[in-house]
Amino acid sequence: MTDAIKRSRIDRRLSSGWERWEGDGEVSVAVRLGQALPQGRLYTFLPMGSEACGPFPAFVNAPFFARLDRRSLCESLPLNSFLLNEVARLCADAITSACSGELDLPDEVLLDLTCWTAQALPRLKAALANHDVALEELPILPALGSAGRVELNAGWLWHLSGTVFIAEALAAAGVDELIRPDLGPERTARIKDLAAGLHIPIVPRQGELAEFAELLAEAFVDRDVGLAAWAALYDDLSAAVLDGKALSGRNVLIGEDGDLLVAGGDSGSRTVYFGRVHGEGTTGANPLPAAVRDRLAFMPADVPWLTGDGRRRPAACGSKRTASSASTAPTP
Repeated sequence: MTDAIKRSRIDRRLSSGWERWEGDGEVSVAVRLGQALPQGRLYTFLPMGSEACGPFPAFVNAPFFARLDRRSLCESLPLNSFLLNEVARLCADAITSACSGELDLPDEVLLDLTCWTAQALPRLKAALANHDVALEELPILPALGSAGRVELNAGWLWHLSGTVFIAEALAAAGVDELIRPDLGPERTARIKDLAAGLHIPIVPRQGELAEFAELLAEAFVDRDVGLAAWAALYDDLSAAVLDGKALSGRNVLIGEDGDLLVAGGDSGSRTVYFGRVHGEGTTGANPLPAAVRDRLAFMPADVPWLTGDGRRRPAACGSKRTASSASTAPTP
């Protein structure tokens, strides 16, 4: 503390009264429980002006040297920079202790301690480096999965609306990396900003969505869900997975025997036909020839491809077809 004061006195930006300082300085952090703060606030025993935003969503108190009107401070002043680095060290101690299980912190508190602004983030990264850990490798994101928290470089922020292809259903199907969707708009936005600052993708891309769809389809088979649920899944996927190639090779189509079929497979895969009449090709007066039958796979005849008013569902409409070009859609 005294060394920082001496360095701040070199160009006389700090008054001579600071030379009488004795002992250590003290920094403290207060994080709100429950709803997130709109922004952090700096205190120097008393609250500073609204322009003195904290580096993360919490109240930060330290013996800063503020401007005369106490509305803001100069972070480049050695004393203030030293104190902000000490705040980062305090947060790093709490974060690493919480991640190791030594300190019990609510999920939202741990998240708020981690979500530093882009300008201030290097201070926290440097403090964590003293613990030999990288921020992106720490389980700081509240997750729906069994682990409870997930690392920043492994978590996914769900951004889609749907009826069955939703975060909670995917978590129940075994996807442990989905961030809790109930964190509120402020914390969700800060997660996005933090990930962007670290150049980490946080929103599932087409490949991840296709992987999740396959896991959910497997769970649907295990649970023996009805055909209406399958139709709802394909409706959701038609809006979520806009690149049909992402689903190619994935086991996401329900077959008439209850097994999963490969969507949009290569030339060695069977073509999946959507619109078959129940029993067509295997029984009756004119069954399909074996050579043809072995090249085809059929979805159940009773999948409700039409809505209650007779319109085609999104999954059965043109370019939004879930199964991609290697599958054949039903005729209206």
